[in-house]
Amino acid sequence: MMLYITSKAKDAFAAEPTVSVFDVEVETFKGMVQLRGTTDTLEQAQRAGEIAFWR
Repeated sequence: MMLYITSKAKDAFAAEPTVSVFDVEVETFKGMVQLRGTTDTLEQAQRAGEIAFWR
C-alpha cells in the first residue's frame, strides 16, 4: 500500500508544471507522505504540499 501511495504522489508531481519531481523526494512512512527537497519559491513548496495531500 505504501508503494502505491508514493507512486500516486510521484505521478502527480510528474504532471505538475510548477514543481519538479526531481527537486522533491517523496517517501511514505506508516501511511503518511513525507516530502523532502528544495523549491525556488514558497509558493512551489506550498503547491508540493497540496499535491501530496490530495493523493
